[in-house]
Amino acid sequence: MKRNRSATPGSKGKSVADGGARASDRGPKRGAGQVIRHGSKGRNAGNPGRATAHSPGETRERPSGPAAVVRPTQAKVPASTSVRLVTVPEDRDGQRIDNFLLGQLKGVPRSLIYRLLRTGQVRVDGKRSKAELKLSAGQNVRIPPVKEAVAGAPLPAPERLLSSLESSVLFEDEQILVLNKPSGLASHGGSGLSFGAIEALRQGRPTQSLELVHRLDRDTSGLLLVAKARATLLAMQRSMREGEADKRYLALLAGDVEKTRFDVNAPLRKQVLSGGERLV
Repeated sequence: MKRNRSATPGSKGKSVADGGARASDRGPKRGAGQVIRHGSKGRNAGNPGRATAHSPGETRERPSGPAAVVRPTQAKVPASTSVRLVTVPEDRDGQRIDNFLLGQLKGVPRSLIYRLLRTGQVRVDGKRSKAELKLSAGQNVRIPPVKEAVAGAPLPAPERLLSSLESSVLFEDEQILVLNKPSGLASHGGSGLSFGAIEALRQGRPTQSLELVHRLDRDTSGLLLVAKARATLLAMQRSMREGEADKRYLALLAGDVEKTRFDVNAPLRKQVLSGGERLV
């Protein structure tokens, strides 16, 4: 995919990327740009319904976001001791059973989820289920007790991070939340990271159902779209797949720039860290 990058003539500094994504982006890929929501009341008092990323170096009154990911020590999640029967809610209609179970069994590794499904311990309306089964609202899911305690589950994100992320929410309504993700914070946990932006947001908003619409690289700052209902998530991702958006980057260049506007069409440098994390 061609990515357009704009440069400011005469600007100096260390090369950085500052990005986000529009609400109708091409897909849940890592990128950057701008979110436009017409007709909604957001946190931008002067321009309701519109959330924009701030240029690098711009002075803002909001508290600065976290500069690095905090990596807490590991905790132990107690084992579940009883069978549960969970009715699939409307906002989980169409969700795969494995992903549904991951949300119900917090801290349980995916490998154990698949073992429960493979051995028939999970039942949907009394029947065995495969991992790829898509649930329907109103179905009953039998979730067995997890007899083994799960070691290695991360401790919660620190309160300082939760507070910083809340102050970085640029727009929010009943369907979507737009976060100005800082550089140094992953979009989600994994690859040796205890948590990312989505895990911290869920921790601070335990009664809400929050799902990432797309991702941003750990070292890329910019707008991160978070759906507050599964129907919204599916609608936005479908819109992205239909190609109704483009991704935009802001860059700082060292030296003199001869042209006021130009396109850069070149391969992106990729790097794989020792822990397996990929950077672009």
